[in-house]
Amino acid sequence: NILEAFFRPRNSARRILSAVQDWRTTLFLGLLAFALQALLGRVTRSALDLGASTDFVSEPAAPAGLPPLGVALLVVFFVGTVFFVGRLFGGRASLREIVAVLAWFGVATAILVPLETLWLDNLQSGQGASLIVAIGVGLELYALWILANFIAAAHGFRSAFAVLAGMVALMFLLGALVVPAMLGGI
Repeated sequence: NILEAFFRPRNSARRILSAVQDWRTTLFLGLLAFALQALLGRVTRSALDLGASTDFVSEPAAPAGLPPLGVALLVVFFVGTVFFVGRLFGGRASLREIVAVLAWFGVATAILVPLETLWLDNLQSGQGASLIVAIGVGLELYALWILANFIAAAHGFRSAFAVLAGMVALMFLLGALVVPAMLGGI
């Protein structure tokens, strides 16, 4: 199912939705996703001597230095946005189904964490546009495509492109509101 997540993401999402039928299993899947992402981030940073952080949640899955409550609020915001915006546009997914596909996305894409750690470190070290950064950005864009397919499968949308366009539009809208607010412009 992990390989299917990359090559046939809708089928992978549907398989998870049919296999994960209760909140207990859904939450376990979410914890597994977080643990895999955090563990792979730590192991990669340690193996590459990139200065493993002492903060458990400052791995690639979360903005650096974000406290656990901040991570929890970010997850709640993301899940709520996917659920409510999807419903606003006619989606049929339940909250549990959204949590399940987002958790599965975290598990399936955990294998990308070592490369993500490497390309982000490469970018932050000021080495500019290297091959590893280009590959990393390409894989991040592909991961967004997988996520759009997972969301489309959960909500019953026909077009993953429309979901992807909605995700990009929402990111720009949030960026246009959040960045000025952080800089004191609003």
